[in-house]
Parts: sequence; C-alpha cells; structure tokens
Amino acid sequence: MGKLFTSLRSRLILLVILTLIPSVLFLVRGSLQRREQARLDAQNEVIHLGRVASRMQTEMVENVKAFLLTVAHQPSIRQQDMSECKSIFAHLVDQHYRYFSSFYVADLQGNLLCTPEEVHHAPKFEACDHYKMLVEADDFVYTGYHVCNTTGLAVLSVGYPITNLQDERVMVT
Repeated sequence: MGKLFTSLRSRLILLVILTLIPSVLFLVRGSLQRREQARLDAQNEVIHLGRVASRMQTEMVENVKAFLLTVAHQPSIRQQDMSECKSIFAHLVDQHYRYFSSFYVADLQGNLLCTPEEVHHAPKFEACDHYKMLVEADDFVYTGYHVCNTTGLAVLSVGYPITNLQDERVMVT
C-alpha cells in the first residue's frame, strides 16, 4: 500500500479524488433538497386544487339550489300545469344549464311529468336512492357524486320537493 502513493501520478489522482468528494456530496445534497422542494410544491398544488374544486362545487350546488327553488315556486308548476314546462326547461338547459345530466319534474309515484326533450335522461326512479330520499324530504336533498345508472356519467344529485298551493308535497325536481 505504501508503494501505491509514491509516484506523482498516484498522488495527483488521490488529490483530484479528494477534491471531488465535497463537490459530489454538494451536488447530491442539492438534488435531494430540490426533490424535497418539488414534492412539497406538488403537495401544496394538490391542496390548492382541492380547495378550488371544493369552492366550485359549493358554488355550483348553491346555484342549483337557487334554480330548483325557482322551479319549485313557479305558479304553473305548483298548480301542476305542465303545458309550458318542457319549453321552459328546454330553453334553460340549452341556454344556461348545459352541464345538467338530468333535469326533470316528477310526481311522488315516480312518474316523469316534465323534462327537456331529447336532451336529458331521467333516472330509473325505482333504483334511484336520490329520488327515494327526495320523496320523503322537506328541504333540499344533496346526495353527492355517484355514477348514474341510466347514463353512466358521474353526477352530483341535488333535488327539491315541490308543494302545491296548499303547501302539500306533490312533486319533486
């Protein structure tokens, strides 16, 4: 071993190796710090996007609630006069609410009374937990995201009971 470092060449190689060790350690440490920072940045971005999505969902649910409340208090619908309902719904869906996957007024027996034609698919009420909860409700029913049995789409179900002019629950929307 003593003869290994006796030549000038071996001493220079040893010197170069010894001087490279701190720089290699510095590079490794810097890479690990950048990696950790990238992980933290990604985590913060996911948290931020989750908050944005939550706010958007809350806002969407509030808008849907306002819309359903308006529909439920229309005098013609409360009187169970559906003559203008389809045209009104078709206009609203076409112009303002394209993101609705299902849009309807149904009675408490599961009969579809009004829906925009050829645009939306009403759920199969006998298999729809949302409808079953809505029939029993006195206020908004929000069942969250699920996959619709009819369309196969991920939907956010929000509904509201409709009362007649005597304040008896007679329909749902």
